[in-house]
Amino acid sequence: MSKTKYQDIILTIEGQIGTIKFNRPKSLNSFGGKLMAETIAAMRELNEHPDTIFTVLTGEGRFFSAGADVRGSALHSNETYANDAEKKLAYITRFAPGI
Repeated sequence: MSKTKYQDIILTIEGQIGTIKFNRPKSLNSFGGKLMAETIAAMRELNEHPDTIFTVLTGEGRFFSAGADVRGSALHSNETYANDAEKKLAYITRFAPGI
């Protein structure tokens, strides 16, 4: 089994299966901190891995993910949006390259 070091996720590769485990249980695995960037990096890593053919997404603790980290969104407070829909679209766009 291969493990790669990340801060907010745990990436393991076992045979042909890659597993990305969200590892922020104290915040119910909400998308904050480095979780989103690390998830995208892990997806790219698994895409380039010669053996993996299947990826599992899971979460540490009671929840898979509570969604967006509303406390963490304060980190982007210098960004302004015309409305809530534009803000949500910008957030999704940051995540989309990993999918």
